[in-house]
Amino acid sequence: MDSKIFKNIIIQTFLITLFLFVVSFFVISKNFSIALLIGGIIATVNFGLLLFVVKKIFFGEPKTQIIYAILFMFKLSIIGAVIFWLFSTKLFVLSKAGFLVGITTLFLTITINALLYGGKLKAEVN
Repeated sequence: MDSKIFKNIIIQTFLITLFLFVVSFFVISKNFSIALLIGGIIATVNFGLLLFVVKKIFFGEPKTQIIYAILFMFKLSIIGAVIFWLFSTKLFVLSKAGFLVGITTLFLTITINALLYGGKLKAEVN
């Protein structure tokens, strides 16, 4: 696994999220842009943690693999609880559309990288 590509995806996702946040703040609404930023940050953090845990589960020492598998389930629970809290709290109201756009920035970044570097990666594997 080439970690340079994954680090680039994380950085690019963060930059795209920030760009969309600024644009949507002036073009759409403050509520939408804050939800977009929160969604993008959650997607980016989740992706980074997912990479870390999956590497440890599949390529780590056999003694620690079960610990990281449990950590993976704990991570899923925490992210689910945070998202649930964000939409159920009465402290503020988040735009569901903005949140979805924020989460989608990760998929956009992965797709762009696959289109740009997919052939190069396939050639390196062979």
